Amino acid sequence: MSKHRATRRNPQFGDVAGLAGATLATAAGIGIGVTQIDGSALAHPVTAFVHLLSGPSDTGADAFTLGPYTFDPYTSPLGLGLLPSEGWTTFPAPVFPGPPVFNISGGNLDGLALASQDFEVFNSGGQEVGTIGTAGTILQVLGMDSYELTVTSSTPVLLGSAANLPAVGTVYDIFNGYSAGIPEGFFQFQNVYEGTPGGTVSDYVVLPSGQYSLANDIPVPQDFATLNLSGLLTQNFAQDLQPGDAFSNLATAADSSIGPDAFTINVPGFDYTLDPVSTLLAPDTYNAVTPLAGFPPLFAAGGADFVGISVDTQGFNVYDTGGTEVGSVNADEFVVNFLGLTSTEEVVASALPQLGFTSADLPAVGTVLSVTNVAPWGTPAKDEIYLATPTTSATDTTVTSLGNSTTAAPFNLDAAGNAEINPASIFANLVAEQASQDASIPPPLLGAPATDAFTINGITFYPETSLLSEGYNNMAQTLGAAPLIAAFGGSAEGISLAPQDFFYYSGTGASAHEEGELATSMTALNILSFSNASFTVTGCASLICTDAPANGTVFDVFNLGGGIENVYEGTPDGTVTDTLWTAFGPLVNFIIPSLDAAVPLSPLDVIPPGFDVPLL
Repeated sequence: MSKHRATRRNPQFGDVAGLAGATLATAAGIGIGVTQIDGSALAHPVTAFVHLLSGPSDTGADAFTLGPYTFDPYTSPLGLGLLPSEGWTTFPAPVFPGPPVFNISGGNLDGLALASQDFEVFNSGGQEVGTIGTAGTILQVLGMDSYELTVTSSTPVLLGSAANLPAVGTVYDIFNGYSAGIPEGFFQFQNVYEGTPGGTVSDYVVLPSGQYSLANDIPVPQDFATLNLSGLLTQNFAQDLQPGDAFSNLATAADSSIGPDAFTINVPGFDYTLDPVSTLLAPDTYNAVTPLAGFPPLFAAGGADFVGISVDTQGFNVYDTGGTEVGSVNADEFVVNFLGLTSTEEVVASALPQLGFTSADLPAVGTVLSVTNVAPWGTPAKDEIYLATPTTSATDTTVTSLGNSTTAAPFNLDAAGNAEINPASIFANLVAEQASQDASIPPPLLGAPATDAFTINGITFYPETSLLSEGYNNMAQTLGAAPLIAAFGGSAEGISLAPQDFFYYSGTGASAHEEGELATSMTALNILSFSNASFTVTGCASLICTDAPANGTVFDVFNLGGGIENVYEGTPDGTVTDTLWTAFGPLVNFIIPSLDAAVPLSPLDVIPPGFDVPLL
């Protein structure tokens, strides 16, 4: 079999902003204990990297070991297992680019792998025990990469047993991060997670001083203390996400007479009791929600909506304040697990009143209701309830044992009852800061004045809607659970879920020269009240495009609040520019070579050569 080794990107440690603070230890600041150091022993001493087992090639250059298995990746023409070749399958372009903070590629869409990878598997004695197919996800946060693989198929060797292979549904995750410490200095570490369909969860962090299980206290030498991260092991991402976990605090004593999972929400604009319905044969239950993508043990998301087609839905019987059933609704459902919390969002897609009632007695179609159960964090709050309706502004209600408080939500997920947003609000600050130079650009033929134009690296962009007017197309939500996280647009299998055209100009102001019109794929992300929008060039939308950015080039604007934006461009040839903008213009230029969202991600960016974690 031919040898294969892809080129590994070399992160530039000193140039990556925010690396030191974005480690697993972040979790310790959210209700996870810190104790004085007590001489904790290593779960397994870290040994020198071993020579990995021979597999499809005579070197097994890309092989790595997790627990009792060595995995050696291979590819084959058309995925038929014929003429296999050592190495990794090319990952698709990011589904949700959000540089320089966030990129995600791949995923598992209810068993459909958006980034599949085959492995030959060997046991600890060096014997081949079979092959597995997997669905992969790579998530990049602040330049640090996580590779998650879910086993989707298992084929034992002839006369072998499937019991000798990882079970279908098993989830592995390898996170490659950077941190700083004493006496280690600036160092690289890995976190390795395994979750099985049977309910077993293992997680090990590999530090320069050794390998430690999250089930035990982890020494922090510079502070003479230990971190207790065992609370993260309560989430098994090999199993379905449980949407009902978000609503468990909201059940009243009267709700139990309606159904075992019934719950009541009473916030301004919404006062109903909801009883989940799966099917006539399985009433009073929730439908299963399979994780689409994740970063175990910290994060997993399930449920998605692609061009109006929802992956996961949930029905509810609806009761008024007097306990009378007034009808039923069907909702598109999204579930997110984040640091032990469950956030479930329901978007009302249809409503059917009972005889004697009308649609006015039910939640309106387009209503977005999202509940986050924050009780596991041990704060006075029990739940955060986000509500947006077609006729009211979005609100965020905090539920505590002492009462509720309601404020305006950080973003409105609803537009005309379609659970959409318009990205113009994300670009608004940058547009305002550049208004003096961009408002005077010559508008396109028959075009309106450039009220939404902005400039990145000498290219001025003038957005055009699908109705040929100045501005942006609305973007439907793809996944997430407000207000924790919501993602809009993106792309799947190369198909844009939110196409957006831009006229583009060389230069700025009245002397700017129109060069043509670009077709792009738009993505927007709202994460913990921060907003981000990016667009990826997919081609030319006019007869002529001169001096056009290369297809695949990613432009991004990330609102940091207070009139500050991070403005980014990444190109397929590896060039990245990143600038902090304020009301006074560009402030700081960053150099972030390892954060090029236009370059395909690869497991080689995550898994070090000769990686071996016993997972005892």
